[in-house]
Amino acid sequence: MSFSLDVKTDLLNFNSNDEIANKLEIESMIRVSGEIGILPVKLSLTSNNSGIIRRFLSLVKKYYKVDTNILKRVIDRFDSHTNYTAEITEGADKIIEDLNLFGDASKYKKSIEEIGMNAYIRGAFLVRGSVNDPNARSAHLEISSTSEEEILFIQRLMNEFDLNARITKRKTYLVLYIKARDAITDFLYHIGCKKI
Repeated sequence: MSFSLDVKTDLLNFNSNDEIANKLEIESMIRVSGEIGILPVKLSLTSNNSGIIRRFLSLVKKYYKVDTNILKRVIDRFDSHTNYTAEITEGADKIIEDLNLFGDASKYKKSIEEIGMNAYIRGAFLVRGSVNDPNARSAHLEISSTSEEEILFIQRLMNEFDLNARITKRKTYLVLYIKARDAITDFLYHIGCKKI
């Protein structure tokens, strides 16, 4: 098992009773890696990690009355990776409205504080992040997205913790990255990882 997968498995067990933090984690997952359908109104999130999909759905069901489906499909015949998609149809409009997903930011994101910053970054890392062991020779952590606005926002949050996160472009998406071992360890601590 890779270090990145170990970290994500650890984060999937992170529990918070803070409603705002949990809603920020949901918002981050959708804004960084989700899709919003208009006709019909629906939300979807795809990952090759079924645990991330289960976490997303359990957080959503905790705060919203929604009808969800989990679809499993093999995307690439050559490497046999299975992707799981959480699809929210009935009730998706309530989530879109509450999290202001058609706007710049929800009321939660606008008034974000430290516990919320950690939750927002955790959500982004779960859906679009990777990390190798900070004790390895080439320490590296990254979060990618096609949304420049989201990457800049997450960079600002990470740099509130003095992590010196930087951005580079790779093909059609932006990559936010950290290379310093101490900063990677601090990042993992802030998002609730106990396996450091």
